[in-house]
Amino acid sequence: MIHEASRPNRKARRGIIAGCLLFVAPFAGWWYWPRGDARLVGKWQLEYKSLAPGFSGNGTLWLYSNGASHFVQKVNTVSASSPWWVSEGRLFLGETRDSSHPLRVAADWFFERTWHHPLPPGEVFDIVALGQQQITLRSATDGIATLTRIPE
Repeated sequence: MIHEASRPNRKARRGIIAGCLLFVAPFAGWWYWPRGDARLVGKWQLEYKSLAPGFSGNGTLWLYSNGASHFVQKVNTVSASSPWWVSEGRLFLGETRDSSHPLRVAADWFFERTWHHPLPPGEVFDIVALGQQQITLRSATDGIATLTRIPE
């Protein structure tokens, strides 16, 4: 009357594992596919001269080839991560206000109700000068940013 547990079917298990890998592999490939401008990829020292008195945006900026960026502010070591891309001679860091990206729409909806921004708004820079070791950017709102390459 005691029923023994049946042994798992190895072919079924292998099929499930193969199916999961076939499902995950395209997403991993898409995530790590190079999207950033290769000339800007790397570690940069950022010096931001704003027109606003007392504002300092100096720090270290990492631009990765998969379109991700990471910034650590020099003064208080506050850090932020966001997407980046280059289009029509402009560098975009983070999601811009007019973006229709679903995460931006959700973040704006959340901000309207709680006054807390889970995704800070992005910044748009005009690329003034582009060299291998130094890049000069002009902010669309105010100020000039200079990126100096840091050897890795």
